[in-house]
Amino acid sequence: MNKLLKCKLIFEKQKVYLITLGILFLSGLLVGIILSSSEEKILYSENIYNFLLISLSKNGSVFKLFLFRILNLVGFFLFFAITGISLYTLFPFHSILIVYRGYVLGVSAVVFIANYAITGAVIYIFSIFLQNVITTASLICYSAFCYNRIKSLNGCEFNFKRHFEDGLICSCLALLGVVLELLLISFILRPLNIYF
Repeated sequence: MNKLLKCKLIFEKQKVYLITLGILFLSGLLVGIILSSSEEKILYSENIYNFLLISLSKNGSVFKLFLFRILNLVGFFLFFAITGISLYTLFPFHSILIVYRGYVLGVSAVVFIANYAITGAVIYIFSIFLQNVITTASLICYSAFCYNRIKSLNGCEFNFKRHFEDGLICSCLALLGVVLELLLISFILRPLNIYF
């Protein structure tokens, strides 16, 4: 309970930072939807087809997708942990990655809807969009924790234990998004695809 109260206080203290990163994510999403080129659509079409093959066919392995998502999360949080130690690397690198995640999500939306119509929109919303929004929100929260910690140092030593704990809490939030995607694919989207 004490940790939740600290999280609430940090979020209230870093509202502007959180809103800025949220706006960067949404702008990346809109740029991906509006300015996606045909080369990008071709590139992402192959990746999306592979995603559909793995996740929705009865021969594909959902746990392979689950492990891939977890490895992605580990990579993202390691990147955020390393770049979140200094104020000079925190905002530039975190904001670039947040914008890029929004951009890829926007291009994926265009490809899903263009290639698979309503089915693509349903699969996109219930698997890709929800998982990516939860993961990005947890990355933004972790970035706010890092920003708050650096701003409150005032010549004190950097607390690596707290840095690790904050990363662990936010990665558990992101893991909930991955588990949600696994459950939606396994118990809703896959059976619908097989039987209908």
